[in-house]
Formats: sequence, C-alpha cells, structure tokens
Amino acid sequence: MTNALRIANDGNVGLGAGVPSVGLHVQRGDGNGAILIEETSAGTLGQMTLRNNGITFFTLEDTSIAAGDNTGRAWNFQNQAGTFRVTTAPGGPGEIEMILTPAGDMTIKGSLTTGGGTCGGGCDAVFSDDYDLPTIAEHQAQMWAAGHLPNVGPTVENEPINVSDKLGRMLNELEHAHIYIGQLHDRLSESETEKADLRAIIADQNARLARLEAAVTALSAE
Repeated sequence: MTNALRIANDGNVGLGAGVPSVGLHVQRGDGNGAILIEETSAGTLGQMTLRNNGITFFTLEDTSIAAGDNTGRAWNFQNQAGTFRVTTAPGGPGEIEMILTPAGDMTIKGSLTTGGGTCGGGCDAVFSDDYDLPTIAEHQAQMWAAGHLPNVGPTVENEPINVSDKLGRMLNELEHAHIYIGQLHDRLSESETEKADLRAIIADQNARLARLEAAVTALSAE
C-alpha cells in the first residue's frame, strides 16, 4: 500500500493518508478506519489523555448528515474553563447543550425526559374507578404518623434521591391534593347554598314578624 505509512515534511504522520493533515491521520475506505488500544493485564489504567494548554475537545461527526449549524452532524465533548461541555457545532455562548461543573451541577439547554420509574407512585391511577382513595382524614393520619407524604416516601436531608421516581410520587400526591381540594370545594359550595337558604328563611320570618308586629300595633291603637 503506497500510503500505508507516510511521514510528511511537517512531521504529520499518515496511516493510509497520502497527505496527513494533523499529527496522526488515519484514513481507510474499507470499513476498518478505527483505533484500538488494548492492555491485557489486570488493573486500572488511563488509556487515553487529550492535553492542551486551553480549551480541549474531541468531535464525533456523522458525514451522512448535511453540514450546517446545529444540525447534529458534529458533536463536541470538551473541557472548557474547568467545565465539561457537550455541544453541537458551532456551539458558542448560549448554544451549549449541556454543561457539568466540578461541583456536579448540570445545566441543559433543552428539556429533560426520563424513562425509568417515573410513575412509581401511581400517578394518574388516582382517577381510576377502582383506586382506593383514602379520605382526607385518613390521608392526614397517614401523613402525620409517617412523617412524610404517604406516596412520596421519606426524603432524607442531604442524601441522594431518585429524581425520576420521586417526581412521579410527588405527582401522585399532587393529584390527591387536587381531588381533596375539589371535595372541599363541593362541601363549601353546599354549605354556602345551605347558608343562603337559611338567610332566605330568616328574611321571610323577619318579614312575617314585622307584619305581625304591625298588625298588633294596629289592634292596640283601636
């Protein structure tokens, strides 16, 4: 193979590349353009280091995708100012898809969708006819006895939590709360209706009493 190994005048090395464009340029056209680093002994070993006196990154590029900004053709994984960043080209301020700080804080540009255990607490099951919905008093008793919302479970301070599972359980308790709010609203509406009826009865009785008093006064005047 003519270009099996090519060392250019500028020191660039090509493996299969006739004109190597970087320090080490591997080029194949037979589906084998890959690099394997293999250590067969046991133990922990850092097998790849990318070092630069400044921002450093590596790129995953799918050339079957049309070129253009934010097309997803190329994704960069980079260390920038001590933060780990994932972005699709060209990146830039406000265009970083994910940022992870050394403190473990993560910022993402878009939405977060999870698929594991998100509705462990039942979620929309509370609206099913066969759901055993506790009364407000029963739920309150369970809550105070356990020291936490029954379906949310305990949340230990400063300890890791399963956000996906906890979110589903919180949704379940939120739906309980809205059902209870609806029940209390119905009771309040019934109470207001009863009070209005009582006010009407009292007003009618007061009117009758006034007429009776007027009649008595008229008789007394004769």
